[in-house]
Amino acid sequence: MTFLLKPFLLKILKHKYLWGTLLIGGILTTLFIYKETHDRKMISLEEEIIKLQADLLIKQGQVNNLEVATNQIEQTLSLNIALRHELDSFKTELNDSVDSKLEIFKKHNLDNLASEKPKLIENRVNKATEQVFSQIEQETREFNEEML
Repeated sequence: MTFLLKPFLLKILKHKYLWGTLLIGGILTTLFIYKETHDRKMISLEEEIIKLQADLLIKQGQVNNLEVATNQIEQTLSLNIALRHELDSFKTELNDSVDSKLEIFKKHNLDNLASEKPKLIENRVNKATEQVFSQIEQETREFNEEML
């Protein structure tokens, strides 16, 4: 078999044009295959870029929504803190008012006066209690109206 192949190869080598044509054909075929493979890869990469850009837009929308929600939470928290401080100061004022009223009762011995003039004490206590409750109701009503 080898002896038949040698003369054939010698004939091919003698034909320079045929050898050049085969070489150029091989190079062109390789270039064509490379170009097709490259084009397919480029199309695949472009599709991937489009998909990633769409994903990026979705993520940016989610980030924007989270920023809006965070701002709303911060505003609500600030409002709650302000309301808490206002409520604490209102509570302090009421406690001070109650303490001042109780201090009056501590200074006087009402047991003796109550046994001597029960109607007088009862009327005064009822009137003062009514005033205190009215004042508390009024301040509470004003506070609730301010909150609304």
